[in-house]
Amino acid sequence: MTIHTSPELTRKGRRLDRRNDNGERVLAVMRTTGVTLRRTNRSTVAHWALSNGMPVTDTVARIVITHTSVVPAGDALFDFEVLSQTWHYKR
Repeated sequence: MTIHTSPELTRKGRRLDRRNDNGERVLAVMRTTGVTLRRTNRSTVAHWALSNGMPVTDTVARIVITHTSVVPAGDALFDFEVLSQTWHYKR
């Protein structure tokens, strides 16, 4: 079992704060302007971006889609086990 030092925990906390702040920023843009979050599959990786062209990291996108006001558009390629490709803010 690893015992983490105070500086390690501080760094980890700052990283989580940055992710949450970026998630809140994306949610604010979606809420105020009505843009959608889109997922595009490229070779072996998924790319996320808002419909206004603003790129979103995978980590932040996964934080955003867990928000209760963000709902899928229902455009998954196969079934419900696959992530939807478009997400929007439910007003």
